Amino acid sequence: MQRKYIAAIIVLTGALLPVWTDAQTVLIGGTTLNGNFGLPATKTTFASGGVPDWSVWTPALGGPSPLVDGDSGVQPGASESTPISGQNIAYFQGGSTAYDLTSWTIASGDVYSYSWDWVLQGRGTATAELGYWNGTTLTAIAGTATSAQSNSGTVLDVTGGYTAGPTDPAIGSDIALIILAPSGSNYPEVDNVNLTVVPAPEPSIAALAGLGVLALFVVKRKQFAC
Repeated sequence: MQRKYIAAIIVLTGALLPVWTDAQTVLIGGTTLNGNFGLPATKTTFASGGVPDWSVWTPALGGPSPLVDGDSGVQPGASESTPISGQNIAYFQGGSTAYDLTSWTIASGDVYSYSWDWVLQGRGTATAELGYWNGTTLTAIAGTATSAQSNSGTVLDVTGGYTAGPTDPAIGSDIALIILAPSGSNYPEVDNVNLTVVPAPEPSIAALAGLGVLALFVVKRKQFAC
């Protein structure tokens, strides 16, 4: 009888743990929230509001000040630029920013990873970082920024770069990805932005998995006691 119990517990725990640990969700990607800057089909600035899913992080929304936002946006790849994904690249005037806001609400235990590509060498520094939107302002999440000189084909891959803690001020807000070019940068170009999350396990799943492990331990102890 104990063997049947053990087998059932192992099956239950084995079925629950993959759901708990491997449920990665794409929040921004090539075809998700315009992560490859594939739209629109013509050169368009962020400030015009014509780039789907991307907006300017203005000082009124908590962005840096002073802000230059008149000449940053997307454009089809030209002789100087080769898109890595889709038909477009994004270009950033020095001192400008843009962000892509998701509808994913940050919860304690969520694990976020992101990556992005540089397109053209010699254009100066660009920076990407995560942020949270509380309904009125966008705040950068400390410790999530990556930046370096542009370099054709280089990929910044931040795996497990941010885990939301139980007292994190971002809890309950929607997560976003921000790209900015420091003042003095000469129109760095980026492409192929990706943001994924492995969500925290649902309390019911975590509890069931925990009970399964506990029950297995209890049965094992009884076996040894006999």
